Amino acid sequence: MEGKVGRHMSLCALYLFIYYGYGALYPLITQYYQSIQLTGTQIGIISAVTPVVSMVTQPIWGMICDRFQIRKPVLMLALVASGLVGLLFPAVSTFALVFLMYVLLSIFQSALVPISDSMALGYAKQHYLQFGDIRLWGAVGFAVAALLTGLALEQWGTGSIFVSYCAASLIAVWFLRNIPDNTESAPR
Repeated sequence: MEGKVGRHMSLCALYLFIYYGYGALYPLITQYYQSIQLTGTQIGIISAVTPVVSMVTQPIWGMICDRFQIRKPVLMLALVASGLVGLLFPAVSTFALVFLMYVLLSIFQSALVPISDSMALGYAKQHYLQFGDIRLWGAVGFAVAALLTGLALEQWGTGSIFVSYCAASLIAVWFLRNIPDNTESAPR
């Protein structure tokens, strides 16, 4: 996809698939937790990981991106790494290992929204577009994923949650490749 329309479609598709991954994972991950017999307390502790990790790692991701002007490569790394970490979840079944996997997943996930928002805001400003028209595709992706992954969960079990998450992350990388580097600056 080339040209202004192709870049715009790639940015919308990036949002669609980043949030498709979130929609595949977050509404359904408690099904996985229950399948490995985690307690309510353990599930609560794991659920608290992402906000705590994000408070520490989001500023670090931002400093790296700003200092070295590498938003797109960092976003690619975060998408690939979080997708691959997601695939490892079905291989673990103890609270300690799930907790560690969730910390690792949260480290990489914490980069996704701020960096993609920065790129989309820069692109929208450059091309006199509304950010909401781009971001809307994230809501669509989340809703579609929750439905389709829920159906897959019923058919194939909890592993489908993580396969869906990883696939969405890798598809997002494919669309990210088509977004030019000059869209990387957020408006100041």
